[in-house]
Amino acid sequence: MLRCRAMRILVGLCGLALFGAVVWTVKLGKQADGRTLLPTGQWVMPAGVPLEVNDRPLGITLSPDGKRMAVVTGSNFAPRALHLLDMAPRKVEQTIALGDSFVGVAFSADGERLFVGGGQDQELKLFRRTAAGFVADGAIKMEGAPSGLAVIGETVLVALNQKHALAIVDLGKKSVETVAVGSYPYTVAVSGGAGGG
Repeated sequence: MLRCRAMRILVGLCGLALFGAVVWTVKLGKQADGRTLLPTGQWVMPAGVPLEVNDRPLGITLSPDGKRMAVVTGSNFAPRALHLLDMAPRKVEQTIALGDSFVGVAFSADGERLFVGGGQDQELKLFRRTAAGFVADGAIKMEGAPSGLAVIGETVLVALNQKHALAIVDLGKKSVETVAVGSYPYTVAVSGGAGGG
């Protein structure tokens, strides 16, 4: 009898512990201590100073002088954009809306022009630097979802992801030649120090 009573008290105490427990939850995203909780349950602690850009930054390149970084975003949920970051104060200095983009972004050798792969827009987007910042400077049409790219002088090499080809763009003539390559090329890499992204 005494044993049964002790068991009932123990079960009662366990029940109180269960129902009286405090529920502790952590919200996804940035925490007060600087860490970020991802939807996967993983914690990320950024090294350095994080800079906010639109969702899904896919293409990133540094200007030849190292003073500026160009970031192209390719989100399906937020506007796609070209972000220009000033590396000295580490801040976003300019954001330019893009209709569509993928991974490709590269500076010209002098840093005065920028090129962005247009994805489903089927174009290579051109930008030039002015006193007020970079501005759109036209586009060169090409089929196949222009993706990663590299610049060599007045030639831009562009991976045509859905055409299984490489586009060779002559900027002076605004002409496009294509060469068949393997399946779904994603980007372009050029040996010998040429820029790419």
